[in-house]
Parts: sequence; C-alpha cells; structure tokens
Amino acid sequence: MGIFFYLPADIIPLAGDGAMKAISDKTGIVFSRVKIGFDVTMVVISLISCLAVLHKLGSVGIGTVIAAILVGVNLGFITKLFGDKRDRLLHRDTGLHLD
Repeated sequence: MGIFFYLPADIIPLAGDGAMKAISDKTGIVFSRVKIGFDVTMVVISLISCLAVLHKLGSVGIGTVIAAILVGVNLGFITKLFGDKRDRLLHRDTGLHLD
C-alpha cells in the first residue's frame, strides 16, 4: 500500500523503487511487473551469493520468494482497482500533474 500511495505522489523514492520507476518509465512496462522482475532478480542474486559463500540458503527461504512475487502482484491488483481514484485525488488535492 505504501508504494501505491507514495510513488505517484512524486515523493523521493527509496533507491530500489526509484530504479524500478525509471525502468518502468523508460520501457513503458507497468511498474508492478518491473517490481516483480526486480524483486525476483534480487532473490536469485541472494540465493546464488548465499550458496557460493555460505554453501547453504542462508536467510533466503520460501517466504522471501513468495514476498518477491506477491508484493508486485498485489500492487498491480490494487492499482487496477483504485489507481484512477488515487490519481484523481492527488491531482485535485495537491495540484500534482500526473503523466
């Protein structure tokens, strides 16, 4: 829910969210899909790093994998349901011009 509200409001994003937004803006891919790809890529890199260094999975478990996928899926679902209402509220109440 946090990403749903703060990213379109153009509040300074966290580094990862900012990188994902830049990729989404440049490629035209929906942000939630970029987020899923980015998060899954980070989990795979973590898995490879843990296996190479620790020779075990470390703290990468099934919950990490599920979260990497479901955060983006839920964001896409919430945006489809409420994105237009959020954008109208942002535009009316704050004067922001959303592209």
